[in-house]
Amino acid sequence: MDFIFYLFVISFSILVFYQVFWFSVLTLYKGTSASMASIIDETPKVSVLICAKNEADNLQQNLPLIFLQKYPDFEVIVVDDRSTDDTYEVLKNFESKYKLLKIIRVSDSGLKGKRNALKTGLEHVNGAFVLLTDADCSPSSENWILSMLQSTENLTADVVLGSAPLKGNSLAAEFHRFETVKTLLLYQSAALHNFPYMGVGRNMLVRTKIYKEAFEKTANINVISGDDDLLINQLNPSVKVKINISEDALMHSKAAETLNLFFKKKRRHLSAGNFYSLKSKLYNISFVGSHVLTYLSFFILSFMNYEKLNLIFLMMFFNYFSGILVFSYIAITLHQKDLIKKYPVYDLLYSIYFLILGTTMIWKPQKWN
Repeated sequence: MDFIFYLFVISFSILVFYQVFWFSVLTLYKGTSASMASIIDETPKVSVLICAKNEADNLQQNLPLIFLQKYPDFEVIVVDDRSTDDTYEVLKNFESKYKLLKIIRVSDSGLKGKRNALKTGLEHVNGAFVLLTDADCSPSSENWILSMLQSTENLTADVVLGSAPLKGNSLAAEFHRFETVKTLLLYQSAALHNFPYMGVGRNMLVRTKIYKEAFEKTANINVISGDDDLLINQLNPSVKVKINISEDALMHSKAAETLNLFFKKKRRHLSAGNFYSLKSKLYNISFVGSHVLTYLSFFILSFMNYEKLNLIFLMMFFNYFSGILVFSYIAITLHQKDLIKKYPVYDLLYSIYFLILGTTMIWKPQKWN
């Protein structure tokens, strides 16, 4: 039983290190608020790139919000990836009204998932920067593009990792939102520690030249999803990466409304993790592993009525306290305040979720959409 206690102490220590020290850089980070008064010295052309497969309804609703962006020089490239609904018709209707829209249609290819659509879209990019998002995403303001460019600090940075919170009220949706905030804590704090390892394709700005170079480096990696992860993971160490958690630059989308859909999305996304660098894998394993083992060893010791239960409960209280502090700060920033009061429950489910996900990963998804 002493072994379980020592396991608890070690996993607890690692987890608290992340929550107290590693993630704290996000609470100290000060972003910029987009306004024309504080516009960057240069406004290079930006290519907003959206890959869409059977997204007629989402494009109808969200694309106008992209067109209304207050930025002087940008284009919108939508890649219609073999859609069987009215996606192309919706795009053609927009094309007649907005000259900045460029429609690209792709046929079937040997490449799996979203990668072929990204590759095709990238070939038609004219901007100095590519701003990635999805058809089901809506910007929080008319200054989304401007705010993301401002985060380059007068174009000195090559990549900006944006924030993409989710919306939804079902139990599955709420947990999906919770998990998304946790993921943001991991990848954005890592970027602030000069260790960028992933981003989310719903909101990410990349210098076009850098994007093409990174895309070529992953040419032999054929995955269903997660090309945005692999892009960041394959960056040259000299590439400068910044983050953006400004309210002006949030990209909202809907969370999975059912557990089945949620696990399907996560299995598809996490498949890219197999191609992470060893350092990136160890980073994720250390956090997730410490999280799972802290809870697992805690419940074993509690059930066995271990002699040091008072100390164990005190340590677990500190774990909750340190975790909820940093989570609350980011949750409020991302308009996810309602999740704070449910933190104790969802934090426990977060460990159970990874145990289940590890089991279900033996079944591989076949489509990106």
